[in-house]
Amino acid sequence: TGDWGEPSITLRPPNEATASTPVQYWQHHPEKLIFQSCDYKAFYLGSMLIKELRGTESTQDACAKMR
Repeated sequence: TGDWGEPSITLRPPNEATASTPVQYWQHHPEKLIFQSCDYKAFYLGSMLIKELRGTESTQDACAKMR
């Protein structure tokens, strides 16, 4: 529709997208994903995902989980 109220592109339901990921709803409208972009940031220490940056505390937590 252009205003992103109801998607004009039909996608399969998210619970049918993959059996291993329990997704209840899509995070973004189909038009946004196809014609525009979405930016995400992720912070890692080694291979450990840092969900919330809290200075040295989050670094210490990640190191403790890697041990």
